[in-house]
Amino acid sequence: MHVGKITLAWVLSKSAQMYVIPGTTSPDRLVENIDAGKAELSAEEVEEIDGVINSFKASGERYPPGMKKAF
Repeated sequence: MHVGKITLAWVLSKSAQMYVIPGTTSPDRLVENIDAGKAELSAEEVEEIDGVINSFKASGERYPPGMKKAF
């Protein structure tokens, strides 16, 4: 399973109301992205991915200064 498929399966595992809109220029990747909706990660796999993500600290502003003006 490639990293994109794992990522999509992880996002989909977080909520039944979660939707993803992946993009690709490769027909093969398109098929894999569609198949990600059928992929199931084990509870241990989801926990491991969560642990990696949570090991990073978010920092900085959400939007660059110039972008804030657009709001």
